[in-house]
Amino acid sequence: MRFFLSLLLLTAVQALLEEDAGQLDFVVATAGHGPEFHVAMSETALLTSGTDYLACRNLQNGTLNWRRKMNTRDFCVSTTRVYTIDSLANLRAWQIDTGALVWEQVVEDAKDDNVSIWVFEKDSKEYVAISGGVVLEALTGKVVDSPRASDKPKKGKSTEMNVLCPEMETSVALESSSFTAWRVDNKNGKHKDALNLTSDFHLSPKDEATGLVLTSCSADAMTVLVTTKRGTTSYINITGSKELEATTVWQQEEGLAQVTLGLMLDSSHYVGDVGEDMADTLLQFPNRLQSQWKSITEMLIPSAIDRRDHFFGFVKVALLVSSSSNRLYALDTSGPNRSKIRYQIDLPSADWHRLVHGTANAHKATHGINAGTHTREVLVLSKSGNSLSWNCLEGTDGNIHSQGQLSIASNVVQTIPLLTSGGSCRQSAVLVLEDGSLVTVPNNAETEASALQQINASENGFYTHVLERESAKLEALVISATNDDKLETQVVGSTAFAGESIVAVAYPPRDEVIQSPCNVLGDDSLLLKYINPHMAAFVTMSNVELEEDKYASAMKASRTNNKQKRKPIGAGGSATADSKSLVEDEPNLFVNIVDLVSGRVIYRASHANADADPAPTVLVSENWVFYTFVNAKTRRAEVGVLSLYEGMIDSKGLTAFTTPEQTSAFTSLDARDSKPVVLAKTFGLTKPATALGITTTRGGISSRKLIIASLEGQLLAVDRRLLEPRRPVGQVKDHEKKEGLQQYSELIPVISYMSLSYYQAIESVKSIITAPTDLESQSLVLAFGGPDIFFARTSPAKGFDLLPDSFNRVMLSIVVFGLLIVLLMVKVSISIFAKSVGGGLALTCR
Repeated sequence: MRFFLSLLLLTAVQALLEEDAGQLDFVVATAGHGPEFHVAMSETALLTSGTDYLACRNLQNGTLNWRRKMNTRDFCVSTTRVYTIDSLANLRAWQIDTGALVWEQVVEDAKDDNVSIWVFEKDSKEYVAISGGVVLEALTGKVVDSPRASDKPKKGKSTEMNVLCPEMETSVALESSSFTAWRVDNKNGKHKDALNLTSDFHLSPKDEATGLVLTSCSADAMTVLVTTKRGTTSYINITGSKELEATTVWQQEEGLAQVTLGLMLDSSHYVGDVGEDMADTLLQFPNRLQSQWKSITEMLIPSAIDRRDHFFGFVKVALLVSSSSNRLYALDTSGPNRSKIRYQIDLPSADWHRLVHGTANAHKATHGINAGTHTREVLVLSKSGNSLSWNCLEGTDGNIHSQGQLSIASNVVQTIPLLTSGGSCRQSAVLVLEDGSLVTVPNNAETEASALQQINASENGFYTHVLERESAKLEALVISATNDDKLETQVVGSTAFAGESIVAVAYPPRDEVIQSPCNVLGDDSLLLKYINPHMAAFVTMSNVELEEDKYASAMKASRTNNKQKRKPIGAGGSATADSKSLVEDEPNLFVNIVDLVSGRVIYRASHANADADPAPTVLVSENWVFYTFVNAKTRRAEVGVLSLYEGMIDSKGLTAFTTPEQTSAFTSLDARDSKPVVLAKTFGLTKPATALGITTTRGGISSRKLIIASLEGQLLAVDRRLLEPRRPVGQVKDHEKKEGLQQYSELIPVISYMSLSYYQAIESVKSIITAPTDLESQSLVLAFGGPDIFFARTSPAKGFDLLPDSFNRVMLSIVVFGLLIVLLMVKVSISIFAKSVGGGLALTCR
């Protein structure tokens, strides 16, 4: 029996191989245009065009062949080419199989907003016609005088949802979400009798079809393309004679092209995301043994699902919200169904949607916020006019626990997440309205009582803030309870940036783990990090030039005084003229570090000649602030870095006999306590950045990497040590080498192995989110916001807790097996020896 148990233990020797780390990535490539688009077909390809993109899909499997970013007003398709015309009257011809540009022609007479193009044949030659009478040779793009253009054919897209296949003598219509079919007389086109049609195609109750296109027709089969309002494109094959059957060949979700919100939920574990009573029951010793035995048996059972992903915390579900299609998508990020949609929920048409997850603050947090983002329940808010709809659901499986709708008196200006202990929805929220009133969601007595209890439990007060982007105004609020147990807000502080507007905002990650509150320098001294969970970074840009702007005036005066060149003794010239020539450009971009409790600006940096396109980006991590912008004067992208510190302890300031004077109390309302020491430096990038992210790990031990999404479609992982503001300008000293500091270089090198996306182009990334795993060396990255969605695993500090490729698992199994045999033999020998010694003692006693 023990021998067979030993064999079972041998099969359980598993580990994540180093070659697997960072290789499990995927790209969900969409057509890019979102739910609303126009359709045209060739024999083998489907062409779709929207506001910003033209895309080609394979008709057989729906995969994306190619995509081009352009503003297309109209397009048409021939056998081998597709022709497009944009708002600038640029007529282009593209290869339909590769998307390569064949020729381009500017047609001055085609600048009408309602211009249209079509293809026709004359004398075995193909021509392209433009409304207004212009005709071009399709082969070369040359404008010709003859022949005259024929009438433009009607669009293939039918608004009546009815298509006719003459070869099958069948007419098919789409009514609501089901197909109907009739036998048709080809002579007069009238319906003869109805046909039975079974179909596996169905639409969501909140979705509706917007187009039905016939793509092919034969005597025994026909294919149609169905497009819907929420962006679902379905390719359906209809076969049969008297009994018809409609089978969905492939289906694509174009709503994934415009994702605006996202988060990753852990689907690997169970304990920790249940109620306190249930958690206590599960943590009892018998239940723990049962749970461990269940995990072992699941690991030993052969399955297509890699059980190691569950044990190592790699199983995540990505929740994505598309505001254009008003739909919530859940994507699997691991296993055989990775990159596939696990479920989708149609949301009501709304002005905006929000995902509420976790809590606003934790009472026992040592560093950071630790906002309970390990939970799986998510609250989805949808606001339309004065109506607010909410859905409380299990994020990993889409099970809706409760939902409802309520009326609000004014606009929502802030959403505060909270977790409740009871009720049908554990995830709740407190909404701050524009008129200063507060509303709880779900709007019931249990949620109000739980919110009141949590707010009263905050020893130092429960703070939030309201932000106005256009006027660049921030108000810090404190939420408290009145005598009749009602919630109210009170303004504690405010900050306004006159003549500026907020273009980017960043907050500390809500569940970031900070491993150490200080940095150990090469000479054994300590730099104390400025850790403030209520710190935020706002990037503002000037709207108008104001002479009374005290910040800009002070900075300009400081730069002018510090950067004036000193003349040699005896040099002549007008001092006034020289000083005028040395005055720098007026700054137009400002990075503001603000304390959200007091509303006070604790640091402000400025830059001149910043371009608003692409928009600046900003990121906060630990005591670091990263931001990017494009300098219009130097025509390059720049990365600014700010590191904030409380102070420093020298190498002899902390010993067994000396202790520096330190206090554990910190108040944001005291300007002296909340004033950090800031180190700043600027670096250059070869390409502008569209989004920033940073790797996160379970214990915060691994070194971090800054993830930069470039405008050309690369996802770069830059070691944070390269962006260290303390990098020396001169020669690196010995104690600086111990810290890993390198000499300052203005340009950040871009090396091929730094690209997480490899050779793949991830276009127009707007957001980057990361999630930790149970392996300290591994971090998960999800990038979205454009036409593509990218996911990857990365090792910021290499795989120090992974088995190398050369690890001999067979030898380890043999050694373990040998040790078990030796242990068994020793145990049997001891038992035999004990029996023999015991028998001898018994004889002696007799």
